[in-house]
Amino acid sequence: MSIIKKPSIKSGTDTVLKAVSVGVGVKMADGVSAIMPSSTNSYKNYILAALGLLGAASVDTKKPMGENVQLALLGFGGKPIYDEITARTKEAIAPQDPNTIAGKFFNAFLGHKDEPVELAERLAAVDWMPNNDAASVWDRVETQDVAWTGA
Repeated sequence: MSIIKKPSIKSGTDTVLKAVSVGVGVKMADGVSAIMPSSTNSYKNYILAALGLLGAASVDTKKPMGENVQLALLGFGGKPIYDEITARTKEAIAPQDPNTIAGKFFNAFLGHKDEPVELAERLAAVDWMPNNDAASVWDRVETQDVAWTGA
């Protein structure tokens, strides 16, 4: 017996609705997390996860939209669990070499992917004097005729 079936318009629509339900729950968790007092930062992920999972377990999925409400609550409870796991793995495991496929994968998997680079770090990485030949941008002004075209 196979668990894979040929997709239909109905199963596709149901799948999209379920995915949107989970996404709404995830974004609701982000919103609630943002308005929680900063004094709860050390344990707010646990509170949100418990509320979402307890709420999901309490939904009657036989009622209309019950399954979608449950999925939204699973998204609500799952997002803080994801955030907590990501924070702990980032602390415990150093970033890998981003120039390798395995390094890119593990950095993304462990939460090191797309960390914001500070402006000073980005500016320090710029090669401000790429070449010093006579054709450089700084020397071209001396060799070009400048004409006034304004009023």
